[in-house]
Amino acid sequence: NLLTLERTLLPDEIERANRFRFAETRRRFVVRRAALRQILGQLLSLCPEEIRFERTEYGKPFLTNEIINGTLHLSLSNSDELAIVALSLTSEIGVDIEFMQPFPEMFTIAERYFCSTEVSQLKELAIQGQAREFFYRCWCKKEAFLKARGYGLVGIDKALSEPSILADTYFHEFTPADGFAGAFCTSFRPAEISEFVFRHEAHC
Repeated sequence: NLLTLERTLLPDEIERANRFRFAETRRRFVVRRAALRQILGQLLSLCPEEIRFERTEYGKPFLTNEIINGTLHLSLSNSDELAIVALSLTSEIGVDIEFMQPFPEMFTIAERYFCSTEVSQLKELAIQGQAREFFYRCWCKKEAFLKARGYGLVGIDKALSEPSILADTYFHEFTPADGFAGAFCTSFRPAEISEFVFRHEAHC
C-alpha cells in the first residue's frame, strides 16, 4: 500500500511529497519515486532506500552510489497516471511520455519549436483531424533528445536550431499505453530493448 511505499523514501523526498497541495498529486509522486527505488534496488542488489540521487545543473538525475561508478544512465518522465524510467549501460539516454490530451496551443508551440517541415506536416494533418498525435510524437522526441544531451528545456532553442547536433543520435518511438505517446533517445541504436511494468492501484 501507499504507506509501505513511503517507507522506502528518504526524508527529503517525504518533505517534497508533503508540499503537494492535492492528495492525488502527492500519491503519484510517492508511487513514482518508490517504484524507481525498487527497480534500481533490484537491478543493483541494493535496498530501495540505499539508492542515492543528485541532479545536474539542468535538473537531470544521476546516481551517486559507488557501485555505479558512472556506468548506469537514467532518464525519467511522467504524464497523468503513467511514469517511466529509461536505463542504459552504454550511453546517455533521454525519455519522454505524454498523455495526448486536447491542446489548443499546439500550433503556437509548433511554430516556436518545430522545424518548417514538421509545421507543414502538422497543418496538413490538421485537415484530416490527425494533428494531435503527430504533435505529441514530435514533442516526445524533442524532449527525449534534450534529456539525453543533458540540456533540459532551458537549452531547447540551441538544441533544436542546430541540425548538426542531431548527428549520431538514435530515436525510438513507442506507445506506452492507449492515449499516450513516447520516445527515447540515445547515441546509437541499442542491441536490446527490455520493458518491465510496475503497477500500483490508486485505492491501495
